Amino acid sequence: MWGFGSRGDWDDEEMQELMKPDYEGLQAENWPFRSVAEPDDDYLPPGDACQSVSAVLGSVNGVAGAFSFESISDSPPTLPGLAVKGVGSVPVPLTKTHAERLLPHCTKAKGTEKVWELPGDQVEMKNPRWQSGINWLGVTIGDRLGFKYEVLEVVLSKLVVYEAGSRLDKQQDTDENDHVMAKLVVQLPSMHAGGDLVVYEGTSGKEFRYDFGKKDGTAAFAPHCAVYVADAQYAVEEVMSGYCLMAVYSLVLSPDEPTLGAKRADDLLQKKLCVAMADVATENKAIAFLLSDKYNSRSMENFGAAALTGLDRVHFQALTDANALLPPEKQLRLYIVQLEHNTELTRDLSDNPRGRGGYFGRPYSPPSPPTWRNTGNYFSADWYSTSGALLRRFDHKDWSTTFHLLNFGLGGSLRELWSNNFSIEDDIDEMTYQYDAFAIVGWPLAHDVENTTRCIGEDVALASILEEKLIDVAKLMAFMKIATGDDGYDEESVWDDKPSYLEFCQKLCEAVVAAGDVALVGLFFMKFVDLLTEKEELAPSIATLVQAFGWSRTSTFILSTINGLDQESGLGLALALASAFEDDDARTAVTMLAVEKAKAMRPDVLTALADFGLLWEPAVACRDPKAYSEVEQLLKGIDASLLSPVVETLSKHVTATSSPEIRAAFASLVSTRRRWLEAQLALLDKPFTWEMPDAVFPADAQVEAFLRGPHADFIVRNFVSLGAARSFVAEHSSAKQTNASFTLSANGRGSNSVVTVSKTLALSEQHSKEVASYKAELGRLANCVSSGKHGTDSIDRKAEVKRVKTE
Repeated sequence: MWGFGSRGDWDDEEMQELMKPDYEGLQAENWPFRSVAEPDDDYLPPGDACQSVSAVLGSVNGVAGAFSFESISDSPPTLPGLAVKGVGSVPVPLTKTHAERLLPHCTKAKGTEKVWELPGDQVEMKNPRWQSGINWLGVTIGDRLGFKYEVLEVVLSKLVVYEAGSRLDKQQDTDENDHVMAKLVVQLPSMHAGGDLVVYEGTSGKEFRYDFGKKDGTAAFAPHCAVYVADAQYAVEEVMSGYCLMAVYSLVLSPDEPTLGAKRADDLLQKKLCVAMADVATENKAIAFLLSDKYNSRSMENFGAAALTGLDRVHFQALTDANALLPPEKQLRLYIVQLEHNTELTRDLSDNPRGRGGYFGRPYSPPSPPTWRNTGNYFSADWYSTSGALLRRFDHKDWSTTFHLLNFGLGGSLRELWSNNFSIEDDIDEMTYQYDAFAIVGWPLAHDVENTTRCIGEDVALASILEEKLIDVAKLMAFMKIATGDDGYDEESVWDDKPSYLEFCQKLCEAVVAAGDVALVGLFFMKFVDLLTEKEELAPSIATLVQAFGWSRTSTFILSTINGLDQESGLGLALALASAFEDDDARTAVTMLAVEKAKAMRPDVLTALADFGLLWEPAVACRDPKAYSEVEQLLKGIDASLLSPVVETLSKHVTATSSPEIRAAFASLVSTRRRWLEAQLALLDKPFTWEMPDAVFPADAQVEAFLRGPHADFIVRNFVSLGAARSFVAEHSSAKQTNASFTLSANGRGSNSVVTVSKTLALSEQHSKEVASYKAELGRLANCVSSGKHGTDSIDRKAEVKRVKTE
């Protein structure tokens, strides 16, 4: 058997089916939320508090329960089979004869003469269909009242007889049982005039009027029902004639169900939600629920929670309303977050997609389904305030266990919970499983700083602290410890994708000043300022600290920070602070420290610093005369060749109003620099010649003599080979050319090999640039002196005369 036909056993449709990825299996295999629950396990938010919030929110549908209404279609049977203990059967409508038998067993309603009441336990409805009809009526009424998940028991509380001339003024039922949620008034078939029931809705002023079939003539032939919530006010208008017979039922919540003082379904749900949210706050849990509708970042940034629609808006509003009823220590802080997770899969190209063998006697290996490798898991979260402010974009922390997802008490699995927010991008050899949803996140307001720091970012947490009218010192201290890891929380504090650390430190300094606790100052310097690169730019903020707390209470931290830097950085920070400080003691201390830093540096390094020239002004203004005298001595000891940037900087600070001593010192520096410039020009500003009198070529005295002479080219001989000549060229071409400019080239053969040294114009061109620069500087110095702008003209001339006489 050769097996030629084996490959033909697989047609294209079978092959396509075989190669089709097992999407559901791959999703389970690469499930990103395994640390929370397996994809198909029954899922419940962990903890009773989270489950309670989840269940209550699931009961909220945004449809308010009715206040009062008439129930017609679900009325009980026409004949109740009314019987009263001690009286027997009482036919309806009630006649005068039967009323005279019934009323002696009743008591007058409080404050009335012709309204009679009989307790419910003295009354029996013998028609078996009556009670079943009443029970069913209780279900439908409970649903309309908003009790969709609670069972209301219908209990007959009393029978009421209204004689002609009777009425009830506006009043409210006073049930001893706080589980009574509503009243069902059933007017039994009656023949009378007047006696309408009027129910008043206090908040809106709306009235509900029930005539119980009198207008359409059905009052005597069928029972009529009206419902109102238990705390409603109502009245019965005067009965003009006949008898009106009413059975009043109480709709009672199960004794096992806490009422929390609520009388309406909406209030009960809200109070249950308050209790559950308070428990979440007490347990320091973070909750979240995925939004069911689709949104985008633009709508969130423009409108925040106002962009929510449908049930998303209902659930968010329920949380907000309940939150407002809680004390601050039990409230939750709500945020909007766009959650995203991408799982990237790549097909293993070593698969056997078409099968192998099947020819020349080789056994046929059937095709195998593709295998996929997980090549990346990426979390991302964009955080918004509920008003729409973007707090953080592309935060890449793993958020899967940060908060507990609510499922609204519906049960099911996490896979089902994410099903509406899950998609697959399939590109033959690559696939991406994407989970993308907006969610509402809430955590305890009392732990907002802690959670915000860890989940969103230090800058966002600090901004929330600064929003408060009074800075809470304990909260700020806790934040600073969390942000630096001093609370034991193992989390990297990184600033990628965040505002600059300088801006953060400036705002933190503002918070420390507002808090007014000096204990925060040390923490600020040791844990935050030490990490800052741009310390000089923080000088104005540090100055506010000194102004708020005083130099004596802050000096240790500030001077320690300066001394902890290298000489150059320390000098820069000290000078920046000297410029920013208003306190004399503080300015003197940092100025003297800057002087010490400058004295410890090499002159060439010191004069190259942009900050060095700035040392002059604070030294002049310093209360300690030692500062200026030491800076003056420091300047006098600097070589004239290094004075250019110093003189340039000082020219901006020395004016005609400066003291004679300062102007004399500046004039001396200018004079020293001018003499050096003039000497350099005397050496360099000459007609062109090939002579390079200061050239240095230590390897060959003849070449050095040539470089110093007038000729343009020179031949170096006595090489044993061309290779030796080339080695000479390689060695000396790479060496630094001191006071000279030339090229080297090797040529020839064997012992006739030579190296040609050719002078170039580079040194001359360099000298020409230096000459132009020196002349320009001399011109500036001449203008500086002759203009008298710095008050140095007469002083400079005196210095010149003294120098000439000395010479």
